[in-house]
Amino acid sequence: MIGIKTMLSLRSLTINGIVRYFNLFPEMFIARIFSNQYSLLEEEDLEKILKIAKHVKVIYTLRDPLARLWSHIKFHYKFKGEEDLVDELTLKEFRKLINKAWFWKNVEYASNYDRLVRVFGEENVKVFYLEDFIAFPQGSLWHLEKFLAIRHIDYQSDASDTKINASKELSMPTQWEKMAMRKLKPYYEEFYARNLNHPSWRY
Repeated sequence: MIGIKTMLSLRSLTINGIVRYFNLFPEMFIARIFSNQYSLLEEEDLEKILKIAKHVKVIYTLRDPLARLWSHIKFHYKFKGEEDLVDELTLKEFRKLINKAWFWKNVEYASNYDRLVRVFGEENVKVFYLEDFIAFPQGSLWHLEKFLAIRHIDYQSDASDTKINASKELSMPTQWEKMAMRKLKPYYEEFYARNLNHPSWRY
């Protein structure tokens, strides 16, 4: 299994360099790269993955866009070591952050999904929802195994319920939520029209 730190920057690696690393492992092994950031890679970088992997399956896990946006804001500051500053942000600073193209791209699910499909093919890309993993962890994992065509594993419920890299518990201020929802409205509508939404989303 390959951890995310091994391949943090595909853009900076050559195909030969990645292949040399893969050759250290037996021919039959599963490499997993777990990060929402990989859904944001440009097509040329996704093509690098396709060139070195015999079989690629993409699991694109979505969540309510507003919750996703707020979670990414908290994680962004946690990553910078400034998690305690989140509740001190002004409305102006919040607006400036969500209007940055690199930041907003995290909730552009439809365009991210289309890019993944163009490179890997629709049959190799499957959408899952965080809401389902939370409500039905065992069933969601079973569907994931089925998509990956791997053997079933009996997961311990206490392990599958454990939060990993959880951000600080903090509610989004009402003014921020209203501002974000105005910007998100057309995206919710697009996700609904394309059947990319989850029934629990607030569309």
